[in-house]
Amino acid sequence: MISCSRERQTTVKVMELRTSQFNQQQRAAKQARHQVLCPFLIGKNENILPALLAHMTAQDGVPFRVFTTSPDLRRGLTALGLGNVPTSSESVKQLVMTQGKRIRSFVMEELEKKKRNGERFCLTFDEWTSTRNRWYMNANVHVQGPKYWSLGLICVQGSMPTEKCISVLEEKLTKFGLSLEHDVVCICTMHRRR
Repeated sequence: MISCSRERQTTVKVMELRTSQFNQQQRAAKQARHQVLCPFLIGKNENILPALLAHMTAQDGVPFRVFTTSPDLRRGLTALGLGNVPTSSESVKQLVMTQGKRIRSFVMEELEKKKRNGERFCLTFDEWTSTRNRWYMNANVHVQGPKYWSLGLICVQGSMPTEKCISVLEEKLTKFGLSLEHDVVCICTMHRRR
């Protein structure tokens, strides 16, 4: 009777420990997913306007021209102390594109560090069709754990047989300093037929 009780207590403690570890992992993953402005986007004492504009255009789908034509949005951004909001769509686009280059260089540095540490990567990619009926492929690079990096969208023209898919993927990986042959251990996709 005593041994059954001890076994039950041990089992309960193990289950509590596993539940606690699982909950910690879930919280960490949720926090990583819901991080609004990643810390690498903004340096100390730096104007965050480019990062904010990039986030609002990429994540929220706000067109460049809205920043120039909406008086409420302009007043709000100015009231936050972000400086002068550009007055032309082209200026907003330049800020967003510059921020994109900064993010890409940061991602490349992180991937290079992982490579130097001997880590290898997994790829996931999926296809997406825009509302204008344009076809894109998104590629993500994963390491062990919840960390991953999006390599961005690849515009797909025409059909996409396997050979073309691999070629396009290799080209994208090369831009980020990765090799499909040496750095990638697996690929997972949800490929649809067209």
